[in-house]
Amino acid sequence: MHPIDDCYYAQKAKEIIQTGNWLTIHYAGEVSVDNAPFYIWLIAIMFKFFGISEYSARFFSAFFGVATIISIYFMGRMLFDEWIGLFSSLVMLTTLLFFIGSRRAMVDVTLTFWVTLALIFFMKGIKERGYFLLFGISTGITILTKSVFGFFPILITVVYLLLLREFKKIIDPFFLLGVITAVLVSFPWYIYQYIYYPELFVGGHLKWLIYQGAFVYKKVGTPAWYLKKLWIIYWPWIPLATYSFLRLLIKNFKKVDPNILIILCWTVIILSVMSFMHSKKISYIMSVFPALAILTAIFLNNILAKEKRKVFFINISLILLLLPASIIITTPITLPFDLGEDRYFISNETWSIAMFARENIPKNEEIVLYRIWLWRIRSTYLFYSDRDISTSVYDKDSLIKILKEGRIGYCLTTKEGFSELSKVKGLKLHVQKETPSLILIKASIDKENFYQSSANQWDNKVGMYFDLPPSILVNKNLPS
Repeated sequence: MHPIDDCYYAQKAKEIIQTGNWLTIHYAGEVSVDNAPFYIWLIAIMFKFFGISEYSARFFSAFFGVATIISIYFMGRMLFDEWIGLFSSLVMLTTLLFFIGSRRAMVDVTLTFWVTLALIFFMKGIKERGYFLLFGISTGITILTKSVFGFFPILITVVYLLLLREFKKIIDPFFLLGVITAVLVSFPWYIYQYIYYPELFVGGHLKWLIYQGAFVYKKVGTPAWYLKKLWIIYWPWIPLATYSFLRLLIKNFKKVDPNILIILCWTVIILSVMSFMHSKKISYIMSVFPALAILTAIFLNNILAKEKRKVFFINISLILLLLPASIIITTPITLPFDLGEDRYFISNETWSIAMFARENIPKNEEIVLYRIWLWRIRSTYLFYSDRDISTSVYDKDSLIKILKEGRIGYCLTTKEGFSELSKVKGLKLHVQKETPSLILIKASIDKENFYQSSANQWDNKVGMYFDLPPSILVNKNLPS
């Protein structure tokens, strides 16, 4: 699985099975309330009945990927016609990032499905008010899937009703009941965490994950970052979706079409809100992909016009889809984990180190990372080895201090880091496991030789060997 996020969620699900505690999520044996629990619960259900495996961890992401493709067909057909439904499904099926996301144990595809389903129920509720209750249930699940981002269906629908000047609908008892239902479905878990773990919940979930991640943490790109990324990765559909969006936007200024307006609101609100967040990843806007798929489908439906052309286009597209699918199934070709985001070490290398540690390092032994960011490797190592990584250090002084104290004897570093450590006189390094990028060593200090060399004296001066910022000893209780 992917070195960071996939194993992070899977490890939390594994600890649900180990602890038997479904209300309070744990990570590395400690309470962790930074993530909403719904997707973690789903993985844990698979682990419970089918065993702990990569397949079990990924199952529901793949399931909701297929479900999203089906649901977007029904939405396209409900709002427009069957051809737009078919084209929308085809576009979703051929969206590379969505396809990759469906193969990963992450929340984004699951969130995309429930956002889509909530908006389907909302549009049905406009005509049959009872569907607003299902809208509320679906929205509640989106909130349980990704916290504050789960409020998108409510934000989209309220803006939609305001633009239509349907003010009575906003205060319609059935719509309000739907919103209340969303709160009743999702809020009990958050209230429980606040009551029992107030400091962790406020500090880890509200302050760190929501506030700092959105407005304080290192800013990634300009507000146009997502638009630029879409023009890089959303091919071949981005020119069609962009043209369709601009054309329909102009058309709706002249005469509002409620069915088109909901798609425009869906697109603009998610892209606008996410563009002004400091923390950005292209997967964060995956819930806008169904709207882009419908926009693209409208373009295809108009340009092909005649039914014979539409049938021909569908048939050719399916043939072109079957060809790469056949190659993937019948050959050892592997797919990328993502589109260049979060790549650090090759997943197989991390897995290899973890499996070696599982078989050869006592369970109570921890390791220290040298010149490797803790969160880039900890989850993978923990999930596969059932052993934790305690600390990540970035200068030799801090590592030497840890070794002198005898707290930890194992160290995982890069080839470059190993080369630097091997030059320290009196520092004994025994290679345990080596991959193309990583080296696991057992380290100790020959105190007699170490103290004979004045160059190796440790004098509390951080960064004395390298021109580096002060050592960062990562607190493992911090959320990822």
